[in-house]
Amino acid sequence: MFVMHLLRRASRAGHRLATRLVALLRGGTVGRLLIDRARQALRDDILHFAAADLAISVAAGYMFGVERDARALAGSSKLRTAAGRGDLPLTTPELERWLPQHPDLIGVGIADLAGVTRATGAWGCALHPTWTPG
Repeated sequence: MFVMHLLRRASRAGHRLATRLVALLRGGTVGRLLIDRARQALRDDILHFAAADLAISVAAGYMFGVERDARALAGSSKLRTAAGRGDLPLTTPELERWLPQHPDLIGVGIADLAGVTRATGAWGCALHPTWTPG
């Protein structure tokens, strides 16, 4: 009788141990799955940030180049002479030559101190000498 009691007790202890072991393994599997998914989400975020950083870098490089070229254009002797005379529309041919060198730009113009555009190199603009309303 004592032996049967010990066997039953050992059986219950073994069952509890097996149950805990299964629960632990399930928990470990779920934990591993959660860790893997979190790791993948983090990788995806890093890739998105890297792509955004690359796009910003390219855009900044392009803008730096255009700004540099625009400053060189503004400092050219033809534009400075026309501005000194107060005859900004004379700069239109120079702007028209500059614009095709920057095909990503829609237009280029020069405004007076009041903000009124006085010359432009953009086609389809009322200030352009060959523009006619359509």
